[in-house]
Amino acid sequence: MNNLKLLIVDDDKATQKLVRRVAESIGFEHIRKAENGNKALDMIAKERPDLILLDWEMPEKNGVEVLKELHEQKKLRDISIMMLTANKEREGIEEAVKLGIADYIVKPIKIPMLKERLEKLMQTHNNRLINSIMDQY
Repeated sequence: MNNLKLLIVDDDKATQKLVRRVAESIGFEHIRKAENGNKALDMIAKERPDLILLDWEMPEKNGVEVLKELHEQKKLRDISIMMLTANKEREGIEEAVKLGIADYIVKPIKIPMLKERLEKLMQTHNNRLINSIMDQY
């Protein structure tokens, strides 16, 4: 089990359920869900997640708009974000990378790949935290 806070942002309930099931299988306990970018930003303002799985195409505010708003707020730039999207266009991927995403998975989601990438993000987050603590000494 781990104490990392995960936020799943996707307007598709089936994707939310799949991602939640995979995250729980690798030890995530603190999982919240939002179905659009506006709701996600409200939730982030109330409780900062450690990791975000963010869909690109959503109503009200899409994933790139959310990324841009998070990137503008210095204190939120270090949240690890994985894009989940059907968008495979190079320009879109490049834009998301410039905005600081940690990973990018093209839908349809393959469960073994999602599990592996989530575990990698978890480890990267933990290593960053350890390094931050060690830098204090």
